[in-house]
Amino acid sequence: MPDDHDLEKLRILYSLREYFHKALWEEEKHFTWLLSLIATGQATLLANAVPLQNRLLLLGVLSGLGLVITLLALKVVRAESDNFQQLLWRFVRVYNQLFYPKEPDSEERFREPGREANSPYRTLVNLSWTGKLKIRDAFQCIYLVFAVANCILLYDVLLEMLLGLLFGAA
Repeated sequence: MPDDHDLEKLRILYSLREYFHKALWEEEKHFTWLLSLIATGQATLLANAVPLQNRLLLLGVLSGLGLVITLLALKVVRAESDNFQQLLWRFVRVYNQLFYPKEPDSEERFREPGREANSPYRTLVNLSWTGKLKIRDAFQCIYLVFAVANCILLYDVLLEMLLGLLFGAA
């Protein structure tokens, strides 16, 4: 039977795991909301009769901001996913050692999670076509879609501005 010191260690690991789980969810949620607001602003500009020069400037700013936020979201969420996964792995390992040290095949024992939290980007794209994304992978895939959309829009805006400068039609 585990002693008080072991149980306290398990409680601390559980608290840290919960903290990182909640932090990860909040980050995913808030980054997605922010990117959705930027996409809404972009769609509004594209759909309304705003003068071309103003529209290009605003779309350029929103696309650049969207791209920066998307890249930041990917970096932060992937780092937090790693932190969460490591704590989850430690928690399960300590739990199993404390409560099932001599019963490796017990059904009550927690199955050890993988140590890798994030799929490679190519795998994310492939999994998105099959519908087999885990929730963290799905958020990362959404950020990749936002990144591609902002890159395309930013490229289009810059090209339109350049053509306007070169040929005077903007």
